[in-house]
Amino acid sequence: MARPFSLVQLFCLIALFLAFSATAQEQPYSQEEPVFVSSPYRSPLERETDFDMVSYTWALRLGIGYSISFINFTYDTDDLDVDILSESCDNGYDNFAMNFEIKFELPHPFHRFAFGVAMDYNMFSLDKVSLKTLDSADVIANISKDDVARFHVLSFIGFLEYRHPIPMGKTWISPYARFGIGVNINNSTKENTLYVQKSTLALMAAIGVEYHLSQQTSVFFEPRWHYNNANFVLRPDNTNKFTGEVDLSNLSFLIGVNFYFGHGKAL
Repeated sequence: MARPFSLVQLFCLIALFLAFSATAQEQPYSQEEPVFVSSPYRSPLERETDFDMVSYTWALRLGIGYSISFINFTYDTDDLDVDILSESCDNGYDNFAMNFEIKFELPHPFHRFAFGVAMDYNMFSLDKVSLKTLDSADVIANISKDDVARFHVLSFIGFLEYRHPIPMGKTWISPYARFGIGVNINNSTKENTLYVQKSTLALMAAIGVEYHLSQQTSVFFEPRWHYNNANFVLRPDNTNKFTGEVDLSNLSFLIGVNFYFGHGKAL
């Protein structure tokens, strides 16, 4: 577990540095607010929000979170000399997700849409696999393997996003939805026990909400579904070998920060 926490600490330091840099660029000089004398007949109008939402050219995003992995094995019984009576697998709790993105806003009148490229990292483990088999001699065998493998998945996904800024008090919130397609690069730490297909199709669907701190920065929360289905070869011991497909899909809950650049006219 030491490795994920070190990544979290590194992410927090980078996010704080970039946030302070963006704030310093937005307000380079400190100026006193002008004083207005109210009149019994007319008073100055207050702004509904502290800043306007403006169009942007491109944006960067950093996110971290926890992922729930839907590990599920589908065994190819045609290649087996035994029948599988039951099977189960136990997922570990050391699940970790990280996300880095760059996106570009489309020109007016499609300015609520953006396209971009995401690089997602997901780590999770498989603690135990259990099988109950029946061979041709009607002999029942219980096969199990502990500490099966840890998976590292790196995904590259092109996506399309739609977001809708809404004023809320002195700031803005932006609900959004996105869908993407790309490729997963799968790595099993114990390929002699459980080998998984190296490259697979990646699909991503997400909804989320941004809370804007300024025109340049926002923080976000996002549940994200990630599809990943791979062929596998399982060798729980020296005599048995099983093949089929394994579902490595996951549901991640991400938090992070966005940085917007190249501002244009107000929306």
